[in-house]
Amino acid sequence: WNIHAIAESTDIVNCTNNALERFNRDLNESFTTAHPNLMTFMAVIKEKSKNYVVMLDDIRHHRQRAQEHGNLVGVELPAEYHRFCGKQSHITDRVK
Repeated sequence: WNIHAIAESTDIVNCTNNALERFNRDLNESFTTAHPNLMTFMAVIKEKSKNYVVMLDDIRHHRQRAQEHGNLVGVELPAEYHRFCGKQSHITDRVK
């Protein structure tokens, strides 16, 4: 998805999936081998899940502050995108 034209006219804070990339990096660093066995995988996922639940509970009870995020920016999609989507829906209607 090309956002170059939109990025020139709009202040976009996050235009990638950095949060997901960070999670994947953190998860991969939790394993000592590239291909852990099932029990190791389950133990790591269980520990990560437990930590996440504790963090959410701490935020809910004001023991920890939620992470700050950039302000949401509304983006108006170009007319070309809407025309493209319209053409695609006509194509899929004919296929059905």
